[in-house]
Amino acid sequence: MKKNYGLIYTIFIFIILFLELGFFNLVQNLNVTLLPIVSILSIIIFLIFLTQPNKKKVPINIKIICILLLILYGMYFFILQKNAFFYSTDLCENIYRYNNIIFIILYCFPLYEAITNSKNNILKMIFNIGMFLVEIRGTVWLLKNFIGITLLPGYFNGTVRSIGTFSLARISVTFIEGFLIVFALNQFLDNSQKNKRYYLFSIIYLYFYAIFVTQTRTELLAFLGTTFLMLFIKFIHSKQRALLIISMVIFITIISFIFRNNINEFIYSFSPQNTTMGISTQARLDGLQNLFEIWNGRQWNGLGFLPDQFLFYNVRYYLSDYGIIVTLLEFGIVGFLITLLPILLGVYYSFKFNSQNKYINYVQGLTIYIIILSVTMNLYWYEFIGILPIYLALIMECIYYNNIEMK
Repeated sequence: MKKNYGLIYTIFIFIILFLELGFFNLVQNLNVTLLPIVSILSIIIFLIFLTQPNKKKVPINIKIICILLLILYGMYFFILQKNAFFYSTDLCENIYRYNNIIFIILYCFPLYEAITNSKNNILKMIFNIGMFLVEIRGTVWLLKNFIGITLLPGYFNGTVRSIGTFSLARISVTFIEGFLIVFALNQFLDNSQKNKRYYLFSIIYLYFYAIFVTQTRTELLAFLGTTFLMLFIKFIHSKQRALLIISMVIFITIISFIFRNNINEFIYSFSPQNTTMGISTQARLDGLQNLFEIWNGRQWNGLGFLPDQFLFYNVRYYLSDYGIIVTLLEFGIVGFLITLLPILLGVYYSFKFNSQNKYINYVQGLTIYIIILSVTMNLYWYEFIGILPIYLALIMECIYYNNIEMK
């Protein structure tokens, strides 16, 4: 009996997504508890991929990146962590719990195979799953904040922020929102797409979700940067590019004038002088300064894996607030460069391939999204690393499509 590898990959990938996106966080957050299962499933699907005959050729640079990342984490798991600055037995147990998720990158290869060989459009199916999740989260958010009914408490992170005169509970950001905004924009800007209204609604809803449901300023900036870039790329490749670019500039100018007070308030919210939201900015700056004081003298091998929460001069800091710069502190200069390789590769191919490559828009959009988001959210943190296998799979698909076109 002939194996349907595309179907096998699709089933495994959907199970991984359901686990990692927290569909089972009904009463409490189970994301950390489920990490080992996600890692094991990623390894299994990768082993199945290795046994598949006549599979697509995997680009050597992606192989090298994945091998280097696994070696890097393996070295710190089993060798260098014993010399870490914050070494303790309890910390090591937590480190293994949080960071075994690195194995999730292995499912980028089966996903790469499934993108073209699956009977169904697996990228669209991932989009539908992601939209279903954020719609559920948006619904329980509305019920909690405006009706007082708390359903699915595992989705809430326990923090509350003020928006105008309202104090609203927040729901945590996941990795999937970046893929959702890029996919929706790509479909909306596709001239052959007939269902543009659905994708326009999806884009509007995702902005609502970022502003009110997650209340995450960095994600909102990432959405704006991604939208602007993808619109700009679409315009410069249009036959009426001059008219479209002028229209875009006029539109941005008008919107900026109408909402200038809101824009000024949003920008000022990042300032340490802001008495409300600026406090978090100042706390992050202080924490980074203290961490780099410890890091000096350990620039090459870093501090080792760090606890998410740590006390310094009786002040508690949260490592997940510091973005991808955490990998510089943990792994040192060489390790930091290794963790940047996927992003650098995405930047390289974003410029190399022309607009005729049907997957290049996904890579370009995700690249700018990841770059902006990485300022305050670490790509390798267990809540966000789920975007990495999707990102690598799309880069491989770009390379594969380009090679096919050149033949």
